[in-house]
Formats: sequence, structure tokens, C-alpha cells
Amino acid sequence: MRRQTSYNSAHIQSRSNSRILSVPRLTKIKKAPRKCCPKSSYLVCVVLLALSISWLNIERTNGETSSEAKKLHAEISASAIVPKSNVVAKVDVDLAESEEAKDQNNFFIPLYHRESYEKEIKSALKPLESAVNTTAAYKHQFWSGFCNQRMMFLGVLFLAQDTNSTQILVESIKWKDQFGTNERIRHDHLFDTVHWNSFHPKLPRMALHSETLFPDVSIKNRGSNINVSPGIEWEVVGDPFVNATRPYPIGKKQTEAVHKYLSHNNRVYRMGIERRSIELEVMKGALRPHPAIEDIIQEFIFDLQKLHETNYVTEESSFHTPYMVLHARIEPDMQQHGACSDKKVYNLTDIVSQIETKFVDPPTGIQIMVIILHRELLEKEVTDASIENEMAGYNLKALNELIENGLWGGKVRVVEAGSKLAQQQIKYPFYAKYSAIVGAIINYYLSIDASIFFGTYVSSYSSAVISTRFFRETITSTNNYFYSNDGLIHVTPPGAAQPPKFQC
Repeated sequence: MRRQTSYNSAHIQSRSNSRILSVPRLTKIKKAPRKCCPKSSYLVCVVLLALSISWLNIERTNGETSSEAKKLHAEISASAIVPKSNVVAKVDVDLAESEEAKDQNNFFIPLYHRESYEKEIKSALKPLESAVNTTAAYKHQFWSGFCNQRMMFLGVLFLAQDTNSTQILVESIKWKDQFGTNERIRHDHLFDTVHWNSFHPKLPRMALHSETLFPDVSIKNRGSNINVSPGIEWEVVGDPFVNATRPYPIGKKQTEAVHKYLSHNNRVYRMGIERRSIELEVMKGALRPHPAIEDIIQEFIFDLQKLHETNYVTEESSFHTPYMVLHARIEPDMQQHGACSDKKVYNLTDIVSQIETKFVDPPTGIQIMVIILHRELLEKEVTDASIENEMAGYNLKALNELIENGLWGGKVRVVEAGSKLAQQQIKYPFYAKYSAIVGAIINYYLSIDASIFFGTYVSSYSSAVISTRFFRETITSTNNYFYSNDGLIHVTPPGAAQPPKFQC
């Protein structure tokens, strides 16, 4: 029997499985009596509070921080309290019209505090002198979409484990903003590295370069900001794999990391070997978004929650999130991809029909569906006069109708998140700039926590989401379906030994 984790309305277990969060994650903030701000002046109070927080952040100085790092920190921005997000137009219209939205005490409280986190990250990334001879640097770059890069990241961890590396230079791990700026962003700007390093020595810790400790490499600017997209330059004569020791390189070939992961994954399914503990730690919560991205996710969920508060947790009920997720892999690049054509469903209407057929009525308590897809790729295909793609045009129209009309006759609303959500982040302009990779991270972690996930056999993204959900063993982790040409298939029924293997 698979373990089920129970939840209650007072405390909600976080993604990390190592901490407990109170409100605001998916619980309502209790209304406090207005003591200092009457209704007529409430907005003034909020503005003054936000300005005060901004002023405190501006006044902060740190003599050891470079001018480029200060610029980066300014771009990432402080966590000013904002009454509500305007990330999804339809959600906002509904909130503006609701009685709860008129109560201006009911606003999102950010969990991320930039100044305190900067102090933590500076300490967490300090290299350990005791690990100077067991520190590695990845020699190559990540490419492709988020989940393919995630496989590469896992492959790097496997390579580090096989070489007894206890520390990895964080400058050598960069994620590509695929389909966006196409720049690469240093790992610790996208993921919570303070949290990650707390898993050491079970996981190799991330550390910043030190000229004294690691003379065999130097850090060069490879993008708009050396702190965002640093390059690794080897300062040894000849082959670094022969002559470099501090640090030593891992990943002789561009494809070695991803092949390392895939070959191990194949043995898991074909030979029945156990998954590496490193991968399980990653899936169970060691790899989680940067706190600023986590804030974006939680504010989005908070806004969804306010739409239908009557469906949320009571002391007697089991916890569930108020939404389900559909990963609609119908973009033009999937149409053109030759693999697994017999398993592809190209028509968005057909996919939605499978869901409405499987569930005659909306699943209990679910009145929102988050749809995941690259709208920009569809729009680009449709607006390019040199391209004739009727299916792309049809799917774009179907998508817009879904957003407008919802599912089950309007009983379930359909909203978008991802890149669109990232692009509209006023308080986090750094993450708005890199909206492609940030949007993919947002969608991934929204999918992990969804009450139900619908994906496809032909996507590594869908498979990675389902695997992560499966091994987290929460109350909703078996609610995973693939749409197919044979209808909707429950791919992780109770008692399943493994999640489905990606084979396309």
C-alpha cells in the first residue's frame, strides 16, 4: 500500500517535505479589525508600507557586493506587499467583482524577504575549504526545454556522485531560457540553493568560485551580467581532464550528462534496479524554486483560492489544491516531431473532450483548470503568412474559447500561468525578463501540487511531472492521466510500482 499524507487547514506541508508553512499557502487569511486604517485611507497605508519596504531595501549597503551584483539584486526586487496579482485577466475581473475582493484586508502576504535571503545565500554558497580537493565544475552547457535540462542536471549530479565530488561550482550550472532570451541563467537565481545545501552531504553542495581555492578555472562574462550568466575558463595547459584538480572537470562530452541519466533510467525499468537516492531527493523536494519564484507561484494559487473559497479545507476534510492541470502538448514543434506519432493527440478539442467524457461532472471541489502550453509558439505560427498550419490556427482558437467559456458548461474555469504569469511580474522584473525558463519552472511546480494532472505519453515534461508526483506520495499523487488516441488513461493507479517511463 502506498502511504498517504494527511493535511489539515492549520498547517500545510511544503514542497520541501522538511518544513511546515502556515498561511498563506492554501488557507484563508483571517480578517483582522482595522485599527489604524479606515476604508477611505487603506490604499494610502498600503502604498506607504510598500514605499517603506522599498526605501529600506534601497538603503541597504554591502561593501563586499560588486556593482553588478547590486544591480542584479535591484532587478530581482524587494517583496512589497501587493493587494492582489493581475496575472490572469479573467481571474482579476472575477475577483474585482467578488465581495471578498472588496475587503482590502484580504491580500497576499509574500513569504520571500530579499535581504534576509541574500544573507543566507551568501553564507550557504561559501566554498568549504575541507572540500577543495573534491570540488567539480561541469564543463558544458544545458540546452533544450526545461525538463530536458532537468535530466541534464540529474546527469551532472550522477557524474558528481561517481567521481566522489562533494561540491560543485555553481557558476558551472546554468539553465537556458529556451524560446525566450536564449541566455543562460546561473542555477542559484532559479532554485533555492540555501535549501539545497541543507541536504549536504547526501547531495553535493553548490559553492561559489574562489580564486585562491580553485585556481584552475576563472570566471568570465558570457552574457549581459557576469553574476547571471558566467562562463568557466580553464586556466591549465592541455586537457583539463588530465591536468586540472582544483576544481576538476566533469562531463567530457556535451551529451554525457543527459546520457548518464537516461541510461540509468533505462536500467530502472528494464532491469529493476533501484533509483539513485540523489534523484529521489530531487523529486521529493530538495530542488525547489528560488523563493522569489515560489512567491509568484503562491500568489497565483492564492488568487485562485479566493475565487471559490467555499471549496477549501475545513478541519474535518482532507487537503487538496483547488485546481487541476492540463499539459496540452499541441504546439507546432510537436506536430513536426517525428517520434511516437501514433501516440500524439494534435487537436485541443479532442483532448478536452476526453477529460469531460472521463469525468461526467467536474471532479469534486475542482472549479479551476490551469492549462500549460506555449501560447507564443501557436501565435507565431498563426501570424506568419509564410506558414500554412490549419491545426495551429484551430488550436489557438480553441484555446481562446476555453479561456473564455471554461469546461463543463462554465463550471470549471480555465486559466494560463507559465510565461504569461512571469512576464507580468512588476515586483520581480528579473524573472519577467527570463519568462521562458521561469514560466516552465512555475508550470512544473504548479503541476506537482495539482489535485489532478493530465499529460501525454510523448512529453518528457509530462513524464517528469508524474514521476515527481508519484514519489512524493501525497494524497493526490496517483491522480495522473495521459490523453491518447484511445481516450484518457489512468497511468498511476493505486498499487502501481513505478510511474510511466518516457519512451519518445
